[in-house]
Amino acid sequence: PVETPLPRSEWPPGIRPADGHAPWWLPANWAHGVKTTCKTYLPVFIAPNTRTVYHQPVVEAIVQEQLGGSGRMVEWALKQMSELKDWHGEAIKFDPDTKFFACLSKEERSHLPAVDEFHFGVISARRATELTGIRGIVNVQSRLLACGIRPTWYVDQASLKDYQKLGLDAVVGGKLCPARNKALRDAARLGKACVQVSDDITGWEFMDSKLDAAALRTKGATSMLKVANAAVNSSRIVVSPLAAARFLLAKMRAAEPRPRLGGVLPTGNSALALLAQMTTLDGFILGDFFVHDASPIRFDESITL
Repeated sequence: PVETPLPRSEWPPGIRPADGHAPWWLPANWAHGVKTTCKTYLPVFIAPNTRTVYHQPVVEAIVQEQLGGSGRMVEWALKQMSELKDWHGEAIKFDPDTKFFACLSKEERSHLPAVDEFHFGVISARRATELTGIRGIVNVQSRLLACGIRPTWYVDQASLKDYQKLGLDAVVGGKLCPARNKALRDAARLGKACVQVSDDITGWEFMDSKLDAAALRTKGATSMLKVANAAVNSSRIVVSPLAAARFLLAKMRAAEPRPRLGGVLPTGNSALALLAQMTTLDGFILGDFFVHDASPIRFDESITL
C-alpha cells in the first residue's frame, strides 16, 4: 500500500497546495490542495492514484472506512500532543520568557517563583468524546506540555476513562466547585501555588502596551480603536502558561496589599486588552486561568454549577 501522499509534481493540473494543514480525518497517504480554477476557496483531496474529490463522505467511500469517528479523533489527538502540536498540527511556539519578564519591575522580578512552585489543574467535564471538546483538550494540553508542565485534569466520574484514553493524568473532581476545591487542596498538600485552567483556552498572550488609554478615550471610540488595532502586532508577546503563571505570581507577591488570587483578561480582542490597565485590584477574576497563592478561601460548594 502507498503510505505517503502523492508528490506535488504528480498532482493533476489546476491545484495548488492548501493553506495550512490537511483536515485531521484525512488519511495520511492522501494529499490536500486547493482548486485554482474556482472563484471561491475550494479544498480538494487527492488520492494516491491522482483521483480528486471534494467531500469527506466520498473519501470514506473510496477508502471504505469511517474517518470522523471517535477512535480516529483520539488517535489524531494523541499524535498531536506527543509532538507538542495543536489540533491543526501547528508546532507550539512561545516568545522568550526574558522578553516577557522584562515587562516586570525590578522589584517584581525579584519575586519571580521557580518553575516547580506550581500545581497545574485543568477543570473539565464531558469533553473527551466529541470533536469540539477533544480539540480544546489538545490545544491546552500541548501548550502545557511544551513548557514542561504535565497537569492534573479534574473531571467528572462518568468521563474519567475517556480522558485517560487521551493520555491525560485525570482524576475525579466532581462538579465545578468541588473540582476546583480538590485542585486547591492538592496544591496546598504539595506546598505549591495552584494554577487552574479551563479546557478550551486557545493560547496565552501578553499585550505590552505603551498606549495612553486615558488620552485616547478623549479622541472618541473610532479613533481610539484605530490606534489600538494598529499597535496590536508590535505589542503582542506569545507566552507559555507557565510563564504567565510566574508573571502573575511575581506581581502578586510584590504588591501591597498582598493579593492571594490573580487572573487575566479572557478575551480574543487584542485591541481591548491594549486599552486596559496592566493590573487592577478591583476586577472580577474568572476561572479560565488564575493563580491561587496559599489562601484558605475556597469555592462555595452549595452553588451547584
